[in-house]
Amino acid sequence: IEGFGMPILEAQACGLPLITSNCSSMPEVAGDASLQVNPLDVIAIRNGILELINNESLRNDLVKKGFENIKRFSKEKTVAQYTALYQKLENR
Repeated sequence: IEGFGMPILEAQACGLPLITSNCSSMPEVAGDASLQVNPLDVIAIRNGILELINNESLRNDLVKKGFENIKRFSKEKTVAQYTALYQKLENR
C-alpha cells in the first residue's frame, strides 16, 4: 500500500503543505495539492523547499487543496467504489 502514496494523504490530513515526487503514483494521489519535483534533481528539490518556506500564500493554498484532495479517498467513497466494482463483476 505504500506504493499508493498513503504518506501523502496522511500529511494532507494533518494540514501540511507538500513537496512530492513527480514520478510514480505521487502526482495522481497528491493532485494539484502539492508542489511536484523531479526526485533525482537536487536543485529542483532545494528550489521547491525554498519556495514553500518563502511563499506563505502557496503554503496556505496547498494546505487548503490538500484538505479537499483527501476527500477523494474517504473511507465511505472507497467502500462505495469497491462495492460498485464487486457488483459489476458479479453481474458479468
